[in-house]
Amino acid sequence: MTATALRHSPPRSRNGLGRPAAVGFAVVALTIALTLSTLHALLPALAGYAERTTNEQAGVVVLLLFTVPFLTPAIRKLVGERAALLAAVGLSAWRVAVLVDQEIPFGVAVVGGWTGLVALSLVLSDRRFAGVAVAGVLAGFALEVVSRSLFATWDPVWQRTAPARIFGIVVSAGLVIAVMHARRTAGPEHSVQGGVGGIGTGVALGALLVLETLFLSSPAVVASSAGVTLPVAAVIVLGGLAAGCLTAARVSASSREGIMAGAGLAVIGALLPTANGAASVVVLVVAGQMSAAIVLLGALDRSSGGSRTRAEIGLASGWLFFALCVLLYQMHFDQPLPFDNRWIIAMAGALTALAAGGGQARGTAAHDREPLRSACALLSKTVLVSAVILPVVLMTTRTTSTVTPAPRVLRIVEWNVRQAVTDDGQLDPEGVARALQASGSPDVVVLAEVARGWPMSGDLDLATWLSRRLGLDFVWGGAADQQFGNVVLSRLPIVDSSVTALPVAGDSQGRSLLRAELALGDGENLTILGTHLQHRNDPSSRSARMEEIQMILDQWEGAPRTVLVGDLNPRQGDPPAYPSRVPRDFDEIRAILDAGFTTAQNLERCDTPTSKRNCSDFIFVTPDLHETTFEVGPSSVSDHRPVTVSASR
Repeated sequence: MTATALRHSPPRSRNGLGRPAAVGFAVVALTIALTLSTLHALLPALAGYAERTTNEQAGVVVLLLFTVPFLTPAIRKLVGERAALLAAVGLSAWRVAVLVDQEIPFGVAVVGGWTGLVALSLVLSDRRFAGVAVAGVLAGFALEVVSRSLFATWDPVWQRTAPARIFGIVVSAGLVIAVMHARRTAGPEHSVQGGVGGIGTGVALGALLVLETLFLSSPAVVASSAGVTLPVAAVIVLGGLAAGCLTAARVSASSREGIMAGAGLAVIGALLPTANGAASVVVLVVAGQMSAAIVLLGALDRSSGGSRTRAEIGLASGWLFFALCVLLYQMHFDQPLPFDNRWIIAMAGALTALAAGGGQARGTAAHDREPLRSACALLSKTVLVSAVILPVVLMTTRTTSTVTPAPRVLRIVEWNVRQAVTDDGQLDPEGVARALQASGSPDVVVLAEVARGWPMSGDLDLATWLSRRLGLDFVWGGAADQQFGNVVLSRLPIVDSSVTALPVAGDSQGRSLLRAELALGDGENLTILGTHLQHRNDPSSRSARMEEIQMILDQWEGAPRTVLVGDLNPRQGDPPAYPSRVPRDFDEIRAILDAGFTTAQNLERCDTPTSKRNCSDFIFVTPDLHETTFEVGPSSVSDHRPVTVSASR
């Protein structure tokens, strides 16, 4: 049998793919999807580890963890040609095994990350799958987008509901079945000439993974940046992936085209973190996926692939590069880098041009590209069907809330939810939802530290997820960036909203004020001023915090029926020896009281801390609203506790 058997071998399936090619397409796609799922389990676990230790210690663990794929060549030499298929089976076994326990322990999450990255390295470097690897990778991203969108971006790997369990078992079983068929239909003699190149190609793939996971294939990020609903965001991302695959099926991916695609991704990467508005986000996502597909074609379907060992070392280098980029990008918001972290994304885009060196996509003859074209046609059809089904499913599964006249007594909740990541690294938005419901069916909820697509919260869109789960509408205010900030959820109609950037101390994390106007009926509105102020206590941060409060009061402009709410982080001493804490004496609190706000919270002493040992969370109202109760609830999710008031009007 010739080396082109993978592309020509009968029988063909209905979609035009030969059976070996169809099997290879499935193996690559399912391996990509399950590996991404392991990362969505691993990164929140690492965030919890950082909370328990330090960012530096977590960084060391990340580096150690992402060096394991460098053992891939030794694993392959030990196991032989079955290595890729056995690793894929191991990945499936891990995905099913996590369903046994209610939680994912840190060690289990680490093992999952190792298994996924090793399996991905072995599969992508296996020349039996090279002819359809590009389409398989894009299909894997598409499958992951569909699966998480169906679960409102909370990766089903974290869930133990019946639908989530069934989904995990079906996908894992699908990969095992594909692997079994791959063993029967393709041996080493089916290998194509070419495949993944050397070190540079692997780094290019790692750089591309940075762009895909942080932005291009994230419905949460697209929904937040474009200001659209989750169904629309999912359709935009899927459309971009389909456009990318069709592009790959029609270009030659010469060195020149690859370099141009990398340059384009560098520009797109620089623009993505601050992209705002539906039109610009759609253009960037579609253009980014088309450029990414050209890069993938040059990286995975090369006419002159290097040795398999070099390919595996290159891929391991790429995964390590991915980890460093994500780690630095995320750390910047808490421990600022000496440069804007947008340059990390731009650099990642530029480095994808490395995939262009050393050759071009295999043959340009129509028959030589037929497997890729058939696979991309199948992906496009699947995307079209998903674009119709996803919005229907998401609309019919959203919790609905009965719209009633605004009550005379309003229940208002404030909570810093820390991205719904617990101390032990569990991603638990359901815990947040239950705690809010235990607060007595609140009418208005103001949350801080809400993530919409941050990697350390598993790419979860917490604002959208809670809105759907609780049946409340929401407005969003980015702060640290477009994907991390404050949200107001409301049972009352939201008639207007605005976001104002607040002063910061030097390179500290960005803060914002989210103003929401809620309809009370009879032409009256309730104004919500939700915020999260600077948390450090050095002189410059204290000064910035007072400037932030003054700007908030200026934005208020004395409007009646106003609630000022948030994690205000007032200075109340430094550990380990806290002084006597009298909230009324905090400079920040005095400024708000002097402006005319009142509260039912005990300001004479911090008798019930709202954040560890501190009183950091407050709800103030104007005198035309009367707070009758103030409650501090329990929390097993965040390091803060929810605070609830009843306010009559």
